[in-house]
Amino acid sequence: MKIASLLLALFAGLMINGAALYAQDAAPDAAPAHKAAGKKKSGKKKGKAEKAERAEKPAKEEKAEKPGKGDASPMAKALKKVNYVTSKKPDSKATHYIYLISASWCGPCNAEMPHVVEQYKEMSKCGVELILVCADHDKSQAVGFMKKYGADFPGAMGDTERHKLLGWEDRNGIPYAIIVDANGNKLTCGNAASVIGGWKQTTGKQ
Repeated sequence: MKIASLLLALFAGLMINGAALYAQDAAPDAAPAHKAAGKKKSGKKKGKAEKAERAEKPAKEEKAEKPGKGDASPMAKALKKVNYVTSKKPDSKATHYIYLISASWCGPCNAEMPHVVEQYKEMSKCGVELILVCADHDKSQAVGFMKKYGADFPGAMGDTERHKLLGWEDRNGIPYAIIVDANGNKLTCGNAASVIGGWKQTTGKQ
């Protein structure tokens, strides 16, 4: 009887020790499963972050390509400093600009104005802006001269404003004209009828 009790106690002890050993062996396997789940979750977050970054990159590049206020041409910037006798201001996006030096008291200037007004209708549609630089000494005379011929292009007083114009060149005799590009580089100048008559060839708007 004592021997049977002893064997039973020994058997129970072995069972307890075996269970403890099994628990120790099983524990390391559980840890990697937990870590793997953590890695999987971390991988998902990383994937979302990369996807968001890829989606954001084209938007940034597109924004960078759009011209800002600082991208205005040298001519557009210079013309903002000019004081005009007309409410109309020069087209800041024009590719070329024509300065027409004229005056109300000049016979040849009056004879040329109807032709200039007619030419301007086509110029303005082609990205070519014309600015009357008036040689009159009175603003009211300059305004009256433009209204007389229905001129709808910008006008400025030559006495005070001509040297603000990029590519400007003082010459004797009017009417004469100067054509410059958007950077203010002079392309041609001379008799107004000849220069304005050949504006398409000079600007490449044929």
